[in-house]
Amino acid sequence: METARTLIKEVLDLPVLLDTIADDQDLVSGGVNSGEVVRIALRCEQYLDRALTDDELAGLGSVRAIAELLEGKGR
Repeated sequence: METARTLIKEVLDLPVLLDTIADDQDLVSGGVNSGEVVRIALRCEQYLDRALTDDELAGLGSVRAIAELLEGKGR
């Protein structure tokens, strides 16, 4: 989970915002804007060294979902 949180914080305009978001909480409802979601997706692609599938992109809704993707459980 720490890798996902670190990755997300790297691209947020206000990184401290992530401290208020629970692992299973929807990122957008927690205050993450659409531009930041795009940057999260791009950063995930860099981390994984591959393009994300449409399903993976659609599933980037929470810290837990991102952590599972980064751990290989999202495929």
